[in-house]
Amino acid sequence: EWVLAAGLDVYVDGYCYSSCANYVFPAGRRKILADSAMVGWHGGTRQWESAEAMCREALDPAVTPGAEFQACLLRAEGLRQREARLFDLLGVDPSFTVRGFRDGANYPSAPTDVAWTYSLADMERLGLRPVAVDGRRWRPRSDRPDHTVCLLDLGSGRCGPLQALGSE
Repeated sequence: EWVLAAGLDVYVDGYCYSSCANYVFPAGRRKILADSAMVGWHGGTRQWESAEAMCREALDPAVTPGAEFQACLLRAEGLRQREARLFDLLGVDPSFTVRGFRDGANYPSAPTDVAWTYSLADMERLGLRPVAVDGRRWRPRSDRPDHTVCLLDLGSGRCGPLQALGSE
């Protein structure tokens, strides 16, 4: 919210996962990627169908006192509403944080996948714009073989090897 209100550009020169990818990156006035930068998504508040499901995963209601569970429900619902308002302000498709969990999405596509990413064209389709590359081509890569990212193609709805990104 602060990045959006301040009208800041966001420059990713390494890794941008989790909250960075869900909130900071989309909120940037301009989104600029270093030629090897990695932006990866692996969920958000919408991956659960309800705040109750989110809390049931976070807390064991059989062990957790009722008041703690109720407090979790209030926090979770507040977070879901706050996220929805931000995505509405940004004009982005709110599904971008959870598409990898859709049936048939094939995420993770490899045992080492920690997130998925989109092509620049698909980021644009999702409302994550404008995105520019600081360099000739965007060729995201990880220097850690145990942390890989798959490419989630909007056309097929499936995650596959990042090498399929091609020349974007």
